[in-house]
Amino acid sequence: MSAGYAVLRKQAAMALVLVACLFGSAVADDTGKTETLNRTISEIAELTRSINERIEEACALRDKLNEQRELLKNEINQERKLHDITSFRQAVQIKRIDYNLRLIQQLSAYIERLNGSMEYFRGANQLLNFYARQARDDLLMLKTLQDADISGLMNKISAAKDEFEMVLNKPLFVASEPSTRSMEMIWNDIIKK
Repeated sequence: MSAGYAVLRKQAAMALVLVACLFGSAVADDTGKTETLNRTISEIAELTRSINERIEEACALRDKLNEQRELLKNEINQERKLHDITSFRQAVQIKRIDYNLRLIQQLSAYIERLNGSMEYFRGANQLLNFYARQARDDLLMLKTLQDADISGLMNKISAAKDEFEMVLNKPLFVASEPSTRSMEMIWNDIIKK
């Protein structure tokens, strides 16, 4: 029995060496892939936190601008009652009303742009969460199958991260862009209420 056992041990050792030679590089490569995926998941989480901070910043600014807009509308209504104004043509003859309408027009444009930025950032978060789920799935595949091609996913994630990081470094909106609403439209909205 001991001779048969020795032969069996020798065959098992040779099989182990053969498996290590054949699959050793794949295991080492999978370790690198695992580290890459784990690092990428962490980077996505950090970028998502930065995007959430930017969304909160935009929401706070939008709320302040909305408050200012409401104050200006109230002031317009007071002036309107004081001067018994019924038409837009009459309204723009009063400097305070004309000025407030221009301010409201600008504030409305800023708010629109902030809403667009927040929408963009929410979409960015959704995409990053999708990529993070894919990366976690690829990690599971690496554990199960011992091989997975992650290059396509990594290229997509890299491109998305580059774009979102670039946008995070830009202002939330550009103030010089023209407003989409006319002063008369704003006036009509104010007098309807």
